[in-house]
Amino acid sequence: MKINRQKTRKNAFTLVEAIVAVAILGMVAFMVFRSLLSVLDATKMGAEAADHVQRERVAIKTVEDGLRGMVYYEQNQGMYALTVNPDPDIPSVSFVSRVPPNYIGSRQFTGQTLRRLEFCVEYINDSRALILKQSHVMRTPDGEETEPVVRSVLAPDLAEFIIHFWSTSAEDWIDDWTQTNSIPSRVKVEMALTRMDGGSIQLSNVHKREIVIHSISITKNNQNPDVPAGTSKGGGKGNGRGNGKGRGDAGKSKYTPEQIAAWKKRQAEKNSRSRTDYQRPNSRPPSRFGQNGAPSRPSYGLPPGFGVNPPANSGQSGGAVPRAGFSPPKVDNNGS
Repeated sequence: MKINRQKTRKNAFTLVEAIVAVAILGMVAFMVFRSLLSVLDATKMGAEAADHVQRERVAIKTVEDGLRGMVYYEQNQGMYALTVNPDPDIPSVSFVSRVPPNYIGSRQFTGQTLRRLEFCVEYINDSRALILKQSHVMRTPDGEETEPVVRSVLAPDLAEFIIHFWSTSAEDWIDDWTQTNSIPSRVKVEMALTRMDGGSIQLSNVHKREIVIHSISITKNNQNPDVPAGTSKGGGKGNGRGNGKGRGDAGKSKYTPEQIAAWKKRQAEKNSRSRTDYQRPNSRPPSRFGQNGAPSRPSYGLPPGFGVNPPANSGQSGGAVPRAGFSPPKVDNNGS
């Protein structure tokens, strides 16, 4: 008896087909994963580039705001002096400035806008960085704790930081400021950060700012002006401040004794009249009774010849009657 083996055979994948399917699936997964990594790397590089540009913009803006508010008092040169270190490797500049209210570190200074600023370059982990140091202008008294210096890192990856000052005598930009009794009218700042790809700095990577300083040096005459001399004509010398000799207060009066006596006399007469015409509030008002005790009645605007009471034994109930010596006007028949 013969058995048909073809009817008992089952359908299935071979080993070769399974290996090919797994290989194709792995290639697709690898391509998807590679695309995902590319997107993540691009996002990270974009965030770092935005952070790099933002850090550079904030750093140059901070330097610009500090230089724009520079002040100088000639009488206090040691406290308001402008010091510059022109070393190209670690340059620095220190000055006193009146910064905006929202300047960096305003919380530590409790709203005090007049501070001493110092922009300097230091090495941090073998890399150059731009540092901002802020301190109080006034010195602390002896025996008290010195106010701390607020230190801020503006640009950790600094490649270039140069400051130029405009000299009116040389009519050109200079690297060092030696005029200790004045401040420059213009300052130019050049700054650049290291490139993210590690390449060399190009001219397009350097940020330049030319800052005009509107404030002027406060001289001794402006800070402590001389007091002008007195203008009154007195006999003695004044005791006020100033170089001029003032006049004393014990000078002669501009009124003569006769004028003073006449003025006093007029004032006395004026006071006596005011006391005579014045009526006390508690004084008794005039009586409404006549001299004989009979009540006085108003005339109601009648002529002097008329009365308000009828005469005795007249038989009238009242009204105005003519008195003796009064003749009433004649009336004709027409009533006119």
